[in-house]
This record gives sequence, C-alpha cells and structure tokens, in this order.
Amino acid sequence: MRGMYDHMIEKPVLVRANRAGVYLGILLATYPDGSLRIRARRLHTFYGAMDSTTLALTGPSRGDIGPESDVLLRPGAEVIEIVAATDAALARCAAIPTWVSRP
Repeated sequence: MRGMYDHMIEKPVLVRANRAGVYLGILLATYPDGSLRIRARRLHTFYGAMDSTTLALTGPSRGDIGPESDVLLRPGAEVIEIVAATDAALARCAAIPTWVSRP
C-alpha cells in the first residue's frame, strides 16, 4: 500500500510537528501507521523565513540548529505539515554551525 508521501522518499523535505519541532532534511521512509523516518537537522530557532513554505524553499539564514541525525517521528509527534524542500534550502541549513545546548 502506498502512502501519501511515498513520492517524496529520498527527496528534501521540511517536516513540522506539534510535539517534535521543525526538521529540514531527507525523507527516508514512511510507514503504514503514519510514522516517518527522516535524516535531518532540527531547527530549534531560525531566521530568514516567515512561514514553513518559504523556509522549505530558501532555508534559514541563521538560527539554533541541531546536528544531522536519523529521526523516527511516530504518530504521537503530531506531524502537521510536510513540505517539499529544495537542495538550496538544505545547503543553506548545512552551512549553519551546529547549535549545542548549554546545561
């Protein structure tokens, strides 16, 4: 059975989830229960875009952005938006130094 986002697998995406935050990266897999697996950076804060569509197209200009990692977003994360992103947005995000939280 094909999922709604299967055509986006292995392509750049921006994922926004109520309980998990905003991620910019590559969609790796979708699952029948609604889970998504992505390789992405979490955008804790970002500048340079007023909405998720612009962020997916242009990427952030700066912000507090975590390291790239594989993430499994389960249904409880409440994914509310998956937007096709551009390679330019990924490159701009990759150019921003990794943010490390301080205790």
